[in-house]
Amino acid sequence: MNEGKGTIDALLNQLATEAQQHPPRSYERRRMLHLLIDRILKSGRLLRPGQGYKLPASVYEDVYNEALSNTLMEICQKIDNYNPEKDVMAWCNFLFSKRFTDSYNQSIRQGLTYIGRDSETPTIEDLDYFIPAPERTSESQELQKLIEENPGNLFTKDHVKGQPRATFQFLALAKIWQDQKWKDISSELNVPVSSLCDFFNKRLKEFTPYFQEYLQN
Repeated sequence: MNEGKGTIDALLNQLATEAQQHPPRSYERRRMLHLLIDRILKSGRLLRPGQGYKLPASVYEDVYNEALSNTLMEICQKIDNYNPEKDVMAWCNFLFSKRFTDSYNQSIRQGLTYIGRDSETPTIEDLDYFIPAPERTSESQELQKLIEENPGNLFTKDHVKGQPRATFQFLALAKIWQDQKWKDISSELNVPVSSLCDFFNKRLKEFTPYFQEYLQN
């Protein structure tokens, strides 16, 4: 069934508002957030930010997918900041644009080659990732330890089809804590970047409420 723009906005706004009405660690809030993220990804309304940066295609996809992951995590973490008078997609795409700039600047600091930009180089903003930057290590170390310990094989029970090594645990540790690029992970596993990112983002959406609850305990 094709949903019109107004119908999509109304549904997303309702899911976000309902999520706010439940306690942070409750099953009901996690369920609403899961539905909200799923609907956002299926809405067809996500922007393609940063197209004016003229990045090489492979670099753009790396930056785009990292920014999208960070945006979805931020929405779950900061759902109480959502203003019910605004549309969720407007808020989501605003955050997405900021997280894209963060990821782009991080790539520059790490020496990634890129091709110019239509205007001046953007100002480096304060990072606001769900998983803190290295200088804010306490929560980052807690999450790393959790993923490494892998209680109940939670982070290794699923993998990219045809590549048992490509679990969420492997990808999260390689991408976040070993700071590897998607293209390098892709080469190591012989799996297309698009397949890795799709798997990683889906699992990340699934685990984000669990991470939130773990850090708050």
